[in-house]
Amino acid sequence: MLHRSGDKRSGWAVNRGLSLRYPGTTTIIMRICVLAWLALAQLCFAVRPYEVEHYSVMVKPDLAAKKIEGEVTINYRSLEDRLEKVVLDSGELTIDEVFEEKTALSHAIGARQLAISLKKPLMKGERRSVRIKYHGTPTRGIRFYPDQVYTVFTTSEWMVCNEEPGDLATYSLRLLAPMNLRVVASGVLKREENYNGLKVSDWEQTTPIPAFVFGFSAGKFTEANEKEGLITLRYLGANRTQDQLRKIFRVTGAAVRYYRSRSGVAYSEAAYTQVLSQGSIEQEAAGFTMLSDAYGDQVLQKADDTWLIAHELAHQWWGVGVACQDWTDFWLNEGIATFMADTFLEFQYGKARYTAEMERSKKAYEDAKAAGKDRPLSFTGWKTPQEASGPIPYHKGAWVMHLLRQKLGEYKFWKGMEIYTGMYWGKTAKSSDLQGVMEAISGMDLKDFFNEWVYR
Repeated sequence: MLHRSGDKRSGWAVNRGLSLRYPGTTTIIMRICVLAWLALAQLCFAVRPYEVEHYSVMVKPDLAAKKIEGEVTINYRSLEDRLEKVVLDSGELTIDEVFEEKTALSHAIGARQLAISLKKPLMKGERRSVRIKYHGTPTRGIRFYPDQVYTVFTTSEWMVCNEEPGDLATYSLRLLAPMNLRVVASGVLKREENYNGLKVSDWEQTTPIPAFVFGFSAGKFTEANEKEGLITLRYLGANRTQDQLRKIFRVTGAAVRYYRSRSGVAYSEAAYTQVLSQGSIEQEAAGFTMLSDAYGDQVLQKADDTWLIAHELAHQWWGVGVACQDWTDFWLNEGIATFMADTFLEFQYGKARYTAEMERSKKAYEDAKAAGKDRPLSFTGWKTPQEASGPIPYHKGAWVMHLLRQKLGEYKFWKGMEIYTGMYWGKTAKSSDLQGVMEAISGMDLKDFFNEWVYR
């Protein structure tokens, strides 16, 4: 998601260094109470007592006005008895209507969330659906240009959803875009037609995935295609020839083969698309990636400047295929994808290139540490997707994977990565899951290593 030359989002931490002015036992008791309250508050924030099963969304972007209209139906299942309220992420969107069947539901908006009061409580396992109509002029999450529009981190800025990464759901999208634009989105294109001056395209994502990797892009793109086995590799860009697009993305097939061999899991979709877009963008979505036009120029000038191509593709395995359970362990997405891109460059260009990439990650981590921004990789203080990003998940995460590789040795480390990826494919994982797999395959007690580098 992020170019390694810089970090777009800064981290945030709960201040656990509480300074209370009461002596002795009273101080200890108060500290324990306050810390317990903080832990409970974080738990209540992170854990939502329902799971979404499917989103059905219609989105109409207005490129000239830089606004959107949308409607989403959310099918969900209760995880507790007497569920009375559903809290969803809604970014800066304005909520027009909320319905359950034909009944309007009362709702409240605050802290970028929509809280819906249900017409009657749900029992555990019971399924319901809500329909939400909304509009907005988002300042983030979606970018508008005169002849392009595309989504970026995060999804709740253009559709109401549960953005917790552990809530995996299927997804269908109807996108109403200008008729002269070519469209790509998460999932499989089921139907496309021109209607009333608009291009109407229907997309279906049938494998459950996190909502934050839903996305779409539309623009006046040239398209070039290649085949990698049964996979269609699609390359899109404005003001590019097909030959230029093939040159820019020529390592994609090799990267697909490399990640398949290292993970033991084949890329699971029929197509993978890479889009060169206006503005500064490095963003993965399920089934496709968006990179900047300027980056395409860089690759044409320097053929081995392919780290971003490799990093964003790696997310189709680590981030989409295997999702982190919550923002606590976001490094399992970004740190592993950063590390795997480094190892692909090692495979493609030699050991010296890998060493140089790892030194960059080490320096980025050490700079963050020197600035007082070090955090555990598995960190419960993150409250939003933006806060979970930055040099710690990306660069400290990559450096720790490098140290783990050194500690276990080549065979055991890569066998562990294969087992970890296969075991949690289509599921969610947490840091202790990775630790457990690596301990089982190596026969080593990694408690001290994970305590030092991941949990502390």
